[in-house]
Amino acid sequence: ASLLFLNQTISRTYSQNYPNGDFYYLIGDLSPTWGKSDYARFYNIAKLLGQKGFRTIINVAAATSDIHEAARNANTTAIIWNSHGADDGTVFDIKDAEVPRDAFAKNKSARLRFVLFANCYGYNSIDYYHIGGSTLGVGWRGETDSDLFFSYLRSKDFLRDLKKAFGKSLKKK
Repeated sequence: ASLLFLNQTISRTYSQNYPNGDFYYLIGDLSPTWGKSDYARFYNIAKLLGQKGFRTIINVAAATSDIHEAARNANTTAIIWNSHGADDGTVFDIKDAEVPRDAFAKNKSARLRFVLFANCYGYNSIDYYHIGGSTLGVGWRGETDSDLFFSYLRSKDFLRDLKKAFGKSLKKK
């Protein structure tokens, strides 16, 4: 009985602290120039997401298995994927391995509402990785860089896209 009580208490505390679920920031294969400064730039975004009721989870060395884990986590509501991207939409994990086409969609969380492909040609990644239905996909049409990525994250467009993705299910903390 005590284990059941503990699980219910943890679940209730989680949903009070993170009413909008888990927001993953996964980083695959990027050039060595992505470093401490970009990681530090994400701090304010993570803080904003926390204030908006998300639990932010950052993985700076994401493999395909990490994508599967994030996409299938029942609490996952949003994912940012950042890596190199090919013009057909293919992205690459930390091992420079091509991420399989079903990585983001197969057995995905029913709560997943937002996927941002921060890679070059991220707009093509939306179709390539079967993002759609109740999940809003966002990405760039051509090449991009860290400055464009962080400009978007600090913009009203990002908040507008989150509201569009979550609709009335976006809860206030």
